[in-house]
Amino acid sequence: MRPTPIQYAHALRATVGDLAAFRAAITDLERVSAFVGIDPTFQAFFAHGEVPTDRKEELLHQAFRRPIGAEAFAVAHLLLDRRSIQELSAVVAAAARLADVEEGIARVRIESARAVPDAERTSVEHAIHEAVHRPIRATYTERPELVAGFRVTVDDSWEWDGTVAGRLQRLAAHIRTTSV
Repeated sequence: MRPTPIQYAHALRATVGDLAAFRAAITDLERVSAFVGIDPTFQAFFAHGEVPTDRKEELLHQAFRRPIGAEAFAVAHLLLDRRSIQELSAVVAAAARLADVEEGIARVRIESARAVPDAERTSVEHAIHEAVHRPIRATYTERPELVAGFRVTVDDSWEWDGTVAGRLQRLAAHIRTTSV
């Protein structure tokens, strides 16, 4: 049975000393992930079972002017050796979530029907920060089907839906439960 991305993330966290070193390893893994995912030819090369792991590692070493750290390279090596390099972006995401939890940062996903201007982002993020009482890391997604308004999800556990689509869904559900 293969380890999951979160298991790789926990193993990486256990091998580095402090949080700053963990963040540095995550940055290195992001660089490797971007390199591996940049071109379908690279993806095929790194995923190919016939290419020896040492050839793949050699290409990684040659690709980076600033070398990647030993811990990040060890994770990349394991994924290469197990022919699971395509999981690297999931490992990076899991490790970043782990670091955010350790730092007490709330991960906030903000969905809206249109792009949110910078000035509006600042006020939205400030309001969310005031509501959750801790620093936040916000990501924005455009979803035209929401019609208007915002849907805010904090740490994948709390959601507030202030979209027109959400209100219409709640209205439809209410009508279904109250009609005979």
